[in-house]
Amino acid sequence: MTGTAAAGDGEAAPVASLEDLAGIVAVQVRAQARRIAELELALADAEARLLSQARVICGAADAAGGDLFGRRPVREIIKDVLGAYPGVTWEEIIGVGRERRLVEPRHRCMAAVYEERKDLSLPALGRIFRRDHTSVLHAVTRRGASRQRQPSNS
Repeated sequence: MTGTAAAGDGEAAPVASLEDLAGIVAVQVRAQARRIAELELALADAEARLLSQARVICGAADAAGGDLFGRRPVREIIKDVLGAYPGVTWEEIIGVGRERRLVEPRHRCMAAVYEERKDLSLPALGRIFRRDHTSVLHAVTRRGASRQRQPSNS
């Protein structure tokens, strides 16, 4: 059943045989089957990674006494520290001001959060206070914070 059929522009176009069409469909089906197998493998890999991460989180919860999500928010810790410094606001603490009246409360806030929230890395604390992690480290060592740090991925 090979031959030609008229195309719209006046030229003859070859007509594919039934066997040719079946071959094209078979190639496409095989390609899709390979893609499905690749996606199933990727899904299994992602599932294994999620389970691994869940085990790590559960281990962290056990190490934290089972209270992984019961930690006090950073804002509460800072609010408690700033209670001893009337007139100093959170905006001033995270601001660029380097006035003497702000240095002490800023350092005390950093040290208090560092001591209480052991799950936060120095870079994470730096982002909270809008400072570099070395500024947080300086504030913490200056205030005598004694927390032992675990290696962190953050």
